[in-house]
Amino acid sequence: MSLDIRTKDGAKALQSQIGEAVRAIAAQHGITLTKNSATYGADGLSLRLGFAPPATEESEKAKWATQAPRFGLPGDRFGATITVGKDDFRVVGIDPKSPAKPVRLSRVTDGAAFKCNVPAAIAAFAKLPTLA
Repeated sequence: MSLDIRTKDGAKALQSQIGEAVRAIAAQHGITLTKNSATYGADGLSLRLGFAPPATEESEKAKWATQAPRFGLPGDRFGATITVGKDDFRVVGIDPKSPAKPVRLSRVTDGAAFKCNVPAAIAAFAKLPTLA
């Protein structure tokens, strides 16, 4: 099946397929596709792609320090072990683009990834000893 990339539907379909392929290739290299925009017209289709390097513990810690206070969370608690429910979790990051559950956690027992809402995180941080 061929696509007419001079039409909106054709351009969107091709952009979507290219985006899926590029995401898969980027994932193989530990990078993230952050932008996939397109313009189309009589001259064809033009894509604009953006990528982000792999996150490191250092970059996640720096992001936590700057972003956590925006949510009322302590900026110095990256890497802390907190208890939410009956499980212990390590604080591994923050995702400001996900305001409902911005706190990224890793369960201590198996490393499974979880997200946590701000009130639950604040309550868990309150149970920790004060840092000197």
